[in-house]
Amino acid sequence: MTALRRVHGKIALVDHGRILVASVALALAAPATVHAMCRSTEPFLAPATGSMLPPNPVIFLFVPEPLYGYAQVHMTIDVSSAGHAVTYQVEQISHNPAFTTYQISVAARADVELDVKVSFDLGGDPLRTSPQANYRVVETLPAAPRPERGLGDPEHEASQWECSYQSSWNLKPLVDAPAYRVEWAATLEDYRAGRRSFVVLPSHMDLFRRPLGQQTPGPATLELGHVDCMDHTLVWPGQDVRVGVWALLTDGGGIELTAEPIVLSKPNQAAPRLDRALIMLRE
Repeated sequence: MTALRRVHGKIALVDHGRILVASVALALAAPATVHAMCRSTEPFLAPATGSMLPPNPVIFLFVPEPLYGYAQVHMTIDVSSAGHAVTYQVEQISHNPAFTTYQISVAARADVELDVKVSFDLGGDPLRTSPQANYRVVETLPAAPRPERGLGDPEHEASQWECSYQSSWNLKPLVDAPAYRVEWAATLEDYRAGRRSFVVLPSHMDLFRRPLGQQTPGPATLELGHVDCMDHTLVWPGQDVRVGVWALLTDGGGIELTAEPIVLSKPNQAAPRLDRALIMLRE
């Protein structure tokens, strides 16, 4: 198991289990590729509510950009057990034009219930939904299966409609995890030297569009490129990239899914398709 490395980000001070990320307000600008006909995206926690966690677990929070179109958003996280505040730290571990990923590291022993709630201050306007989840901390989790292959074959996805488009390589992890770290470099030399860019992705981008608590969109799919009705998870350079993938676990560790980096070319963009039935379906 490969230990999860710390990455540069903002760490806010913890005060009796409550954190106010006012100093790291989410400065969001609406991307030109998102149209009013696109369904709104929602922040969410992973793993899903009801999951079992190991002692001192790691929980991931994914926040779409922009959040309901607001340019300035302040976030508050509360972690408690049986009504008592629990100590934790939160760190921004990844950012891309489509969303920001936070890691919540909780100090919790076995045999307790954890309640996690995230709320957002939108300048006095009420937020339609607030991510919240309940977890059970147990001494030992069932061992995760380790298939011989970490990834299925990459799949290219390209489509376009009146309001947005999809242009991505979709990777299919064969190990279940609440989050995945994807690292890439333009050359094998840069990759091996550690000169890489990265993103921490959820198991499926559809989780941004599902009602809270309904996190079962299907097998994990990591979409690298432009995601329909959102933005870029990876702003593709002009050349091929070498890509490695890690499954990130709730114990703070990770499983490397690529013994050697895979090579991906820049995905193609489909020709515009003004399909009115498809447009109505997406409203």
